[in-house]
Amino acid sequence: MKYYAKFLLLAVGFSIILYGLRSYMSADGLSIQHYIVYNHCGELIKFTTAEMVLRIRNLLPYYTYAIIFSTYIYRHFCYSSVYIFSRCQKRGWWFRGEAVKLLGYTVIYVILLNISALPIVMMRYQISIDNVGVKFLVVHILVMSLWLYGITIFANILAILFGSKVMVIGTFLLQILLFMSVGNVSVGETKITKILKIKFNLNFNMQMLPALHKFRGMNKDIIDGLGISIKYQWSVLYMLIVNVIIIAIGTVIINRIDIIDTNKEVD
Repeated sequence: MKYYAKFLLLAVGFSIILYGLRSYMSADGLSIQHYIVYNHCGELIKFTTAEMVLRIRNLLPYYTYAIIFSTYIYRHFCYSSVYIFSRCQKRGWWFRGEAVKLLGYTVIYVILLNISALPIVMMRYQISIDNVGVKFLVVHILVMSLWLYGITIFANILAILFGSKVMVIGTFLLQILLFMSVGNVSVGETKITKILKIKFNLNFNMQMLPALHKFRGMNKDIIDGLGISIKYQWSVLYMLIVNVIIIAIGTVIINRIDIIDTNKEVD
């Protein structure tokens, strides 16, 4: 536990350096909404694979967490299969317990990442805080926590199945494929059809991009510039379902695999 707890401080460092010390340009002054959108891939009026590769640097703190914690359950599983599972057969309960602990780490990391820079930003800019902005921040933290948790626990399951090297490659290949799968969309050039909206709504990665959502009380000059209009209620429900499915699959795998017989790290 202590080994991983120290990595939560990375969130504070990333927040101050990447969010607190950057320049913000807004004609109407800076708001919490602008702060969140600017630091999470910006106001999207064009969605292309090349554009997202450039903007993905905004997600560096999240992917850093995913890499570090991608072996959280896997690391404990290696020890537990020797010292615990020989005496206790309730692997499913053990896995779900570890999954809950990982969720706790994830939520704390996302909170620290999004709020640590705010005092610095407030000293440098005149930032407006209203009810809409506070609600948006809370919903954003919830969504980012669910998204980051999903890719991290998925990476842990890959590590258990195939080893840590395959896990890193597999996780990031999936991320690239998810970004590429919706195609290229531009304001004024692409017709926003129902089929296109469904593709975005069913893409796990699209749920964490604020600019693709609509939010009551916020204008389209901040979010939803493409007109995809993903509802945050849908994002929360969808990612909850996906995460539950991942945990269920992980429970089945944990009950069937034995790290003693299949140690992928020495293959």
